[in-house]
Amino acid sequence: MEYDVFGFDESTGHRTCRIGARGNCSDLLVSQDSEFAYVSYLDGNVDAIDLKNGEIFTDPLIDTDMGITNTLFVLGQAVLRPYMSSDLYVLSYHEAPDLIDIKTLDNLNILSDTSDDSSCYVLTPVGELSTFIFYDDTGKKIHEYTGDMSFTVFTGFNDKYFLIAGTDEIIRIDPFTGEEKVTSRSGLSGDVGGTYGTLSRNGKYAVFWESRELCVLDTDEMKIIGSCETEDIINKVMISENGTAVYVFSGTDPVYCIDTGTWEVRGSGAEELIPHTESALHDFVCLSHDGSSLAMFCMDGYVRIVDTGSMNITEEIPLSAKSRMFLGFTDDDRFLVMQGDDSKLRIWDISGREYKSLTDTGTSMGRMICDEEDGLMAVMGNDELYLFETEGYGCKAFVQDGIAFLKKDNTFVLNPDNRHLFMTKYKDYTSLIEEADRQFKDSALDEIRKVKYNVE
Repeated sequence: MEYDVFGFDESTGHRTCRIGARGNCSDLLVSQDSEFAYVSYLDGNVDAIDLKNGEIFTDPLIDTDMGITNTLFVLGQAVLRPYMSSDLYVLSYHEAPDLIDIKTLDNLNILSDTSDDSSCYVLTPVGELSTFIFYDDTGKKIHEYTGDMSFTVFTGFNDKYFLIAGTDEIIRIDPFTGEEKVTSRSGLSGDVGGTYGTLSRNGKYAVFWESRELCVLDTDEMKIIGSCETEDIINKVMISENGTAVYVFSGTDPVYCIDTGTWEVRGSGAEELIPHTESALHDFVCLSHDGSSLAMFCMDGYVRIVDTGSMNITEEIPLSAKSRMFLGFTDDDRFLVMQGDDSKLRIWDISGREYKSLTDTGTSMGRMICDEEDGLMAVMGNDELYLFETEGYGCKAFVQDGIAFLKKDNTFVLNPDNRHLFMTKYKDYTSLIEEADRQFKDSALDEIRKVKYNVE
């Protein structure tokens, strides 16, 4: 038997949602002055349903280890009657008070980028490639830019601006002052052609390319550093954070480096450094912050780390990847974060030559933010966020629907349905236990649950 849950706005009488519940539900409760409904199940679980936006929390919200026939909410507590029993159980609970409702968006939005200092993040409405909406770290909308580009070459932050490169112009936006600077690519000294392009990791340099030609741009000064022509057609280019070197990937040839000061080419010619055939669809390569190392997914099922001075291989790590690829160096360049086809998030200790951490995930990762001051690192996908401590790289938190991590106050931004934005702050285990002691003074975990929840 199947059941539907309907939500209504009491002030208007309009229906807000209709949700299908699981077949073994036994009771439905709505508490006063709350947008949540609670569904009890014969298997002993209680789920929460948000009647405002129609979201059901399908993971067991409360696991009671007993079948539930009836539930009654009295004075902020739940009274439970087990299946085929005359006993009553009183369960204390609370709804997270620190989940801040930021905004309900008019359209579906996805995260475009987050500034390096996490003071600002950018959302883009789905289907509107040249619209960018900026929010500060309190969730306040601070600026919106709408252009007429049908195609963007790249976007990203440098120290001063958010950069949007189109085929004809480059826009620099200061989201806090609203300043917008437009520079015609044809008006720059030198040839800034190229349908393709990318930014350095810190956003200070950009490289444009098409066919066999590439050029390098200083995004602070908006000056061309130089340009060159390669022997083979270019598939992808990476540029170092100091702009002194670009790394070129051309079809089935091994990666090679071009010095932007002398435009000399160097490479080892090792066949192991041929890029993956699916490289055009994924971020299969990354550079360390200091520019001394390059990591890449290779054709033969390995991730290889290359010394950029000699272009020789320094490490080979077996990792199959075709449909999912993610690579990123930590801020101190001591660890490499990787994800392949099995979705596991791996953290490799470069000097120790071993895995420091291995975490199961359910989505493709795409971004990472390191917070050296608090010893934290966040790795994010489309709808999942994983928070690690940087001493041993244990996973401290998993955030469903998390799209961004803001280093100020260790805040998560949540976007459960691409329309509703929320914020909440991270609490470590000690804080959570202290909060539980304050709320439930006389409660205690038995020895089995202490092991289950790894309290120690």
